[in-house]
Amino acid sequence: MKEPKYAIVYLTLKADYAKLNNLPVRLPLLAEDFQKSRITKKVELEYIINGLAAQYETDRNDDYYRSYLVFYYYEGLKAAMSTGDFLKARQYLEKAEKVHKDYRFFFYSGLISKNEKDYVRAELELKECIALKKEFVPGQFELADLMHRTGNDDEAIEACLTINELDPSFIPAYLKAADIYAENGITDKAFEYLQKCLEKDKRFAPAYLRIGVLLNQMQQFAQALTAFEKGSTYDPQNYEFYYNMAFSLGRLGRHIQAVQALEKACSINPQDFVYHELAIEYKNLGMFLKAFDTEKKAYENASKENKELITLSLMKMSVFVEDYDTIEQLYREFADKEIKTGVMTFKMFFDLGQGDVQKAAAQLSKLNAEGLFPVLEQRINQVEKIVQKLEDNCDEGLAQSLLESIDEDGEIDSHQLYEKLRDGKYSGEYIGSLIENSNTAKERPSGLELVITGLFLSGMNYGLAERVSATLARLLWKDGNGIAFARFMLRLYQAKVFGEYTDLDTFVQDVLLEITDLSYKIGSMLTQYNEKIMDFDTLVHTKIKKFEDAFMVLISALNTEYTLKELEGEEFEDEKTKKLLVFVQNLNALN
Repeated sequence: MKEPKYAIVYLTLKADYAKLNNLPVRLPLLAEDFQKSRITKKVELEYIINGLAAQYETDRNDDYYRSYLVFYYYEGLKAAMSTGDFLKARQYLEKAEKVHKDYRFFFYSGLISKNEKDYVRAELELKECIALKKEFVPGQFELADLMHRTGNDDEAIEACLTINELDPSFIPAYLKAADIYAENGITDKAFEYLQKCLEKDKRFAPAYLRIGVLLNQMQQFAQALTAFEKGSTYDPQNYEFYYNMAFSLGRLGRHIQAVQALEKACSINPQDFVYHELAIEYKNLGMFLKAFDTEKKAYENASKENKELITLSLMKMSVFVEDYDTIEQLYREFADKEIKTGVMTFKMFFDLGQGDVQKAAAQLSKLNAEGLFPVLEQRINQVEKIVQKLEDNCDEGLAQSLLESIDEDGEIDSHQLYEKLRDGKYSGEYIGSLIENSNTAKERPSGLELVITGLFLSGMNYGLAERVSATLARLLWKDGNGIAFARFMLRLYQAKVFGEYTDLDTFVQDVLLEITDLSYKIGSMLTQYNEKIMDFDTLVHTKIKKFEDAFMVLISALNTEYTLKELEGEEFEDEKTKKLLVFVQNLNALN
């Protein structure tokens, strides 16, 4: 007597469970798999396939079990694809083909080919699938995605429109069409299809994300922020909402909130580029130790594509906090790589800030050979004279108060500074701002004299100037346009002190992108600065009520010829205007 090829056990399932999982009510299992299932209390996908295959072998004319077998071969195929095992996926495909070949064969064959980047074969197979069953929406959608990947956007849109006709409730097709239109710059159609997504499901978070990104690109940052905030309520664990939210907030000058958004993004998805953006925002707010530690995390997790950008940023942060070990490590590792110019530049600034003129000069000679810093060599040779000139411009009382307020970490203690200024009989609304708990951005540039003194005190120490200007801006002005104005003052100070300033147009163009990142409103104003430049007589009568006024006074001062003697002989309607003109003239006197 011939022994049976298989020992099959039939597991009886409840009808509702069987229907829900697309299983036969009497599920065939190999005896050995049945025993394993009894132990684990779980019927594995492999066991289901083994049992159905054995059942099919016993009666190949049984259409009932054959349909289940084909279905589960494709389930096995999908499981293999999810792990990237395309060889195993093709093996399941071949088994399914031998049992029953229909439109699904070409669909899954097309999916495998697409994942293997064999796009020509994938297109043929997906089109064959659709030819056999045009109403098969997944086939149409995968074809749309494939056409988009291969640059055939007209065909991709056509496939999306076909899906809309076949199944108007299929949201991914609207989303795909929106993506294609957006990438081709057809924003009105992109918005139209994103709105269709939300008409079908107002909680569809991906649509809000894309709407926000498009609005950011259109520089409508407040509206973008609203979209991100709404979308994040429906998908609170999607870091992209908080990451893009931070971009909107930064352009709106709301850097404290941008930090909070990026901290949230980091907690969800701690990737290099998220850490990097968070480090930059910490730096913008004068939180340099946090910025340095965060950039180190970005560096430690840096992908190959982001390595150089993050390395240069970490080198810069190291100069700011004067971390000698990190500077030396990065210099040794990258001084002969493609980013060597940036690395040498920051090393030169660090050496100069530490008073090691000989080392700084050695780096500078290499940079001069590349046509960089043509004037700085003369400045380095006169460093003591220049530093003395800068210190002579300081208000002695303010300078002393600042110096005595530096804590053991090298940071300004706001309460200590407040006490020192009060003891020194200094007055003004800016004094109280130093110890104010509120983070509400100030609209008026009160306390300019403190920032100016801090800059002059920093001498030719690049890192110290960065720390002082950003920290004082946060303490005095909290957030908003004040952060951008302090950065503009800083860049002007550095350009003049290190001999890089050539003319006003060049300077504005050099700093425009950085200022725009800090405040889109101010950046937009700077693009049209020529229309608002004031002459000396007008400046005498100009009152600074907000930071926009302060920007134009400073820019006008750079475009106007005057002497310190003339300044002293004029009675200005606003002392802040005079202070900015004196600031510029003292910098001009370095030449």
